[in-house]
Amino acid sequence: MAYPKGMHPGAVWHKADLQCHSPRDRGWQGTATLPGGDQVKEQARSAWAVEFIAACKDRGLSIASITDHHDICLADYVRVAANGDDDFVFYPGIEVTCRDNAQCLIIFDPSCGVDFQNKVLGLLTNAMPAGREDEKTCVTQPIGRTVAELYQAILDDEHLREHCILFPHFGNQDTSHKSLNEVGHHHRFAALGCDGVYVEVPIAQLDEPTKQKIRGEIPDWGSRRRALIPTGDNRREDWARLGAHDCWIKLGEPTIEGIRQALLADEARIAFAAPKEPDERLVTLTVQSTLFGNDPASVRFNPGFNAIIGGRGSGKSALLEYLRFGLGRTATDMPGGESRLKDRTVNLIEETLKDGGYVEIALEREGISETWRRDYANRETISVRDAAGNVTTVPLSDAQRRFPGRAFDQKGLSSTMTDPKRAADQITGIAAAEEVEQRRRIDEDIQSAKRSVTLALQQLAAYWQARLDAQRKAAFATETQTRASLVAERLRAEGVSAAAREIIAKAPSFAQGAAYIRDLEADISSAVAELTTLSPRLLGESGRRRGTLIYLLLPN
Repeated sequence: MAYPKGMHPGAVWHKADLQCHSPRDRGWQGTATLPGGDQVKEQARSAWAVEFIAACKDRGLSIASITDHHDICLADYVRVAANGDDDFVFYPGIEVTCRDNAQCLIIFDPSCGVDFQNKVLGLLTNAMPAGREDEKTCVTQPIGRTVAELYQAILDDEHLREHCILFPHFGNQDTSHKSLNEVGHHHRFAALGCDGVYVEVPIAQLDEPTKQKIRGEIPDWGSRRRALIPTGDNRREDWARLGAHDCWIKLGEPTIEGIRQALLADEARIAFAAPKEPDERLVTLTVQSTLFGNDPASVRFNPGFNAIIGGRGSGKSALLEYLRFGLGRTATDMPGGESRLKDRTVNLIEETLKDGGYVEIALEREGISETWRRDYANRETISVRDAAGNVTTVPLSDAQRRFPGRAFDQKGLSSTMTDPKRAADQITGIAAAEEVEQRRRIDEDIQSAKRSVTLALQQLAAYWQARLDAQRKAAFATETQTRASLVAERLRAEGVSAAAREIIAKAPSFAQGAAYIRDLEADISSAVAELTTLSPRLLGESGRRRGTLIYLLLPN
């Protein structure tokens, strides 16, 4: 698989299932039949290959094999369908039943065509392959070789040994079908030079003695450690077992050699649960700089360890300085700067980015993709574009908090071996970077808690004031009701007093007086309104008459 310069992803994890079957296999459970021959039947086979790849992707698989018994036919259709798919790697394969009642898988390089596979079929003595147009494979019969003899035959062939790997089956002794893990097989297994074995159960269902045999921890079964590959062995039309048993393989290249390298370092490159990658990481770095010519230069980062390797003057330090610039972490960007700025790195940014240069960094924060761009012309801010395309501009201080990191000068870490004082400063600085960030977050949490407590106290004070007002009003209402009840009782007992009767007797007079006052106020308001309306007109008439009079008194 070809990548543009600088964009190779490095070694990455793939979820894999290296034992799957097609409807051509005699153990297939389903209604699908795929005979070959005419154009319609060939198209049906090709359509099934596309369907198989889609089913793999739906289950998160990016590596898979078709391993029909003693047959390679439909595996080649899938190989052709997967050609050019950058998100899926297909390894053709064959499942073989050997003379010693043990099964094994032979996995081919993705680039291997039918010529290599036919050469392996030629090694399967006593097995007659089915015709290419047949609906099913031939009846499965053990071949005339043991697993060890077949392994040696492949190893002796200068073409095959570089293009395929043999995996013997090594399941639990009491429950597995046709496995090397049988009584009396320990000498042959110990002498077998294979780098890995496969099982058809999840790793959790594999018993401890079997694991110890595979790891070389039981002397009778050999001292060589072998990698362990769980497979799904799917033979069902509903894909129930496709990728059912977790197996993750870390590949540097999608080749058979990549599989071999993973087997040799299985503790680091084979996992039985989804590997956890950093939630905050760099993805790509793109620089538009006079140092790289007219076109931008891009570099892709691996989710794991990254190292920039090159000869003197090849641009290693320049790339790191551009990365610091894009993250807002150059010496001049950090609070307080440095006591001793390096003119060379400062001049690098100024001289190579001043003519329309920029640094763009694709990164992930808490698993969410963002793209940061910092232009030299607007170097005090960084533009952040989220996955939806929304762009926000943030100051450097906010950017530094959003994506914490620590940058060292060239040879900054190597001084820990030569200068004890500087070593202490550097080690303290590494620890302090985390401590400072943690302290900042704690301070923010404290301030947030203070605001919450203040708001809660204000709300509590308002609540108690409201309760006090309610109590006062309730007491006033109770008092009023009590006084009214007492007055009513008094009226019933004593009647109305003489003074009260005199006031009541004058009620009509008071009512007439009040009515007269209301009528008088209405007349006054009406008169005021009428005068207000007439005033402009009267003033205008007065002005006209005054003007005429003045005119008449003027002398000739």
